[in-house]
Amino acid sequence: MIIITDGGKRDGVTYGSYKLLTDEGEEVAHRQIVHAANTSNEAEYLTLISAIKKAKGLSNKNLTIILDSELVAFQVEGQFNCYAENLRPLRDIVRNLLKEFDRYDFLLVKRNFIKQKLGH
Repeated sequence: MIIITDGGKRDGVTYGSYKLLTDEGEEVAHRQIVHAANTSNEAEYLTLISAIKKAKGLSNKNLTIILDSELVAFQVEGQFNCYAENLRPLRDIVRNLLKEFDRYDFLLVKRNFIKQKLGH
């Protein structure tokens, strides 16, 4: 299963969207979300959490997460410390959700790739 995910904040509104794809590239879910978050990093995490929960209902095998947020990927993997108190609980939720998969990988991409795939 492949997740393409992004979250952000524009004009005071936090938002996110994701796509779920089979390993063969067939789209099985697409969702756009408006969050009650305060920061773009919170929106990144909340969108990822929503996507992982949806993916978990479809498969618990291998998961590839495509995103452009080094902060989220590296905090979840433990390469970056998480000093922001508002992000720690979100990071922990992601870590716990990922334990339910046999394997997961993060694939960091350029912003243009995300924009092309998700439209924002």
